[in-house]
Amino acid sequence: MAEYWPEFARNGKSGITLRHVFHHTAGIHGFGRYRQIPQWPFWRLATADVASMTPEHPPGERMAYHAVNYGFILGEIVRRVSGMPFEEYFQRTFAQPLGLENTWFRIPRKALRRSPRIISGCPEQDTLARVFNLRPVRRAVIPAASLNSTAREMAVFYQMLVNEGSYGGRQYLKPETIGQAVSLGYRGWDEINQRETFWAQGFHLGGRNASNSPTKDESIFGSRSTQATFGHMGNRSSMAWGDMNHKVVVTFTCDRLLSYEDARQRWGELNNAVWDLLGV
Repeated sequence: MAEYWPEFARNGKSGITLRHVFHHTAGIHGFGRYRQIPQWPFWRLATADVASMTPEHPPGERMAYHAVNYGFILGEIVRRVSGMPFEEYFQRTFAQPLGLENTWFRIPRKALRRSPRIISGCPEQDTLARVFNLRPVRRAVIPAASLNSTAREMAVFYQMLVNEGSYGGRQYLKPETIGQAVSLGYRGWDEINQRETFWAQGFHLGGRNASNSPTKDESIFGSRSTQATFGHMGNRSSMAWGDMNHKVVVTFTCDRLLSYEDARQRWGELNNAVWDLLGV
């Protein structure tokens, strides 16, 4: 990390690598999240705050989901390597050539008028819904939390990934890059979400927990998913995943944030229905 972002090395972070960040083992997970909210609309303030943090443990020692910090870290790396703001890089490199007309990390003011508000579906989500309905937050670039899109356009992006980086006759990423991105990088106990997790490089992977895991929950991608299934869920709401073996893509978007149990039930029912249709 420090090779690309020297300031990040402060306070004991010089040994943190990009893979530590991808696997959520860098030790600077979600603490201070609500304290950071006023900084979110200001990229340099938000990233400077992350760079000043002291990790809670040595890199690679434990895994705890990094939530919002994760996006600011990787977004700043993109900015420093490409020389462009993160959202501009995304638009030029992926969104525009893929024909994604309703996908932004900084939603335009005109599009904001037709974008649905976030709805809380349980008391524990009330605060988060209020925060993400604030206009400055809605228009902020928060790479881990501010993507505005549709299920159809998310499916296009994931189809490109399932196609090993190719879509519409254009190669966006090398096949070997996709292979690395969706391969198992870390398997272990997530101290934030309190369950065993399979991480690729930024993606969750499917597959069942180990028999000795403290929980026996089936994968969020459905009971018949495997480690060829990769993707991510939005905060107890939306989801997107692809499967390299079956070349299938599944996306679902909504604006209602549910409880942990209700969200997992909804994801499970939707995804198991897909596996039923595939006859797997």
